[in-house]
Formats: sequence, C-alpha cells, structure tokens
Amino acid sequence: MRIGIAHPALGVEIPREVFARAAKAGAEGVEIDYASPALATALGQAEHVKELTVAAKRSGLALAGLRLSCLREQPSLIGRPEVIETTQELLLRALGCAAEAGAAMVVLPFYGKNTIEVEGELDRAADALLEMADHAEEAGVVLAVETTLAFHQQEYLLTRVGNTGDVRVSCNAAVALSRKMDVATGLRQLGAGAIALVRLQDVRMAENEPPDFDVPLGEGDVDFRAVAQALHAVGYEQWVVVDPPVTERTLKRPVAAATKAVTFAREALQNAAGP
Repeated sequence: MRIGIAHPALGVEIPREVFARAAKAGAEGVEIDYASPALATALGQAEHVKELTVAAKRSGLALAGLRLSCLREQPSLIGRPEVIETTQELLLRALGCAAEAGAAMVVLPFYGKNTIEVEGELDRAADALLEMADHAEEAGVVLAVETTLAFHQQEYLLTRVGNTGDVRVSCNAAVALSRKMDVATGLRQLGAGAIALVRLQDVRMAENEPPDFDVPLGEGDVDFRAVAQALHAVGYEQWVVVDPPVTERTLKRPVAAATKAVTFAREALQNAAGP
C-alpha cells in the first residue's frame, strides 16, 4: 500500500510547496483537493497540469488523485439533468487533467448537497456515472466514488455501472463509522478490486452529539488496526490517503501534524501485516 496525504492538511496551495511539505512529512503521494468551483476552474488549464507534473517530479512523489470536493455545494450528480450535465463537463476536464498529470484517480465526494439519501438519487448517480465510465477508461483514470451509502448500496452502485473497474469506491473510515457501519467488515465485503482508495480520518462518537471529525488519527473511535487487517486480508495494494483535520492548531505547525498522521498510518498498516 502507498500512503498519500490530502493537500489541505499541509497548509499551502501552491503545488510545489504542497509536494515539498508532503515529502517532508514522509508521504509517498499527494491528493489535490478542489474545494470550490473557483478552484476547479484550474482543471481546464494547461499551466495547472504543468505545475502538478513538475511539482511531483521535483519532490519524487506521486500525484495520488484529484478530489472534487466542490461537488458538495450542489446536487451535482443526483439533481436536475442540467446540473448533472454541467458536472459531467467538469468531470471530463478533471479526467483530462488527471491523465496528463499522471494521477491515478478522480475522487467524487457525495457529501453536502450531493449526498445520496433516497433511491431516486442513487439511480440518478448511477446513470450519471455510467455515462462517464467510458471516458474514465479512455483516460486510464479511475472514478472513485466516496459516499455515505451502506456497503451493500455501494456494491449496487458499482453493479449498475458495470463492475468494469473504471468506477470504484473510495472508503472513508470515519464517515462509515459515523453512519454506524462496521468498516473492517465492509472492506472485506467489497474486496480489493472494488476499492480505489481508503481515506483515513478519525471521528469521535458520543451519545446525543453529532460526530466530531476534528480528531487527530488515533484519538477517536475508528479501529485503525481492524481496518488495516481487513485491507491486508483482501490483498489491497492501492492508495491509502491520510486526511487529518485542518484546525487552527494544526495550521500553526502543518508539517509536524502531517508527519504525525502519516507515521501513525504507516505504523498501523505495518503492524497489521504481522512479522
């Protein structure tokens, strides 16, 4: 398994600085996040591809993926046809950028206003992704779907798009636990072939309180040892992306906080592998 880090945790936006800090933190790759539609406009610019490519090469790290967090701002892939069509145009640009820059995947978060909550939204998402699957295959880039869906619903979604491997799952350990899922069992249920990415976040759960995601890795309720054991059990060998909370405290010393998170993840994975 290769350990990457989500770029917001590094406290900078310029690609060369992002990759330099990721290297200092001990990561093997970087996931670039586009948190707003304004930031996502860079996906259509040749200069942005060049910046990513050069930054990755100079640092010796890989570009693990591009994450379109901007999809959360509207029902991007579950709403009206015109909204879905506009989003698909964005996905085409993202796939092109990923292919040129050497990224393994484009991550599609179904959170916020893009959360799948009813069957009709699940069907619309499946139809939209099915239309994009051929483009992903042509680009040689995986579409990684990250949702709040139960694991059996994620399997249904993959079945609807053909189980070709061009659309796979991004499993967020903290989100799954916050929805009262057994993360390790779900990973075994999905199997390595269905998983493009495992996102390591932590969450603290308390009765009658909303889930607290501003928790450093290892200080919440996610059983990372069980997660790591499940990944080894199914033979998963792809990206594990560390995505620690971004807080006022961590931004004072972002490289130190990122190093701590990457080290925690690496030790959890190595310890679960056994002697």
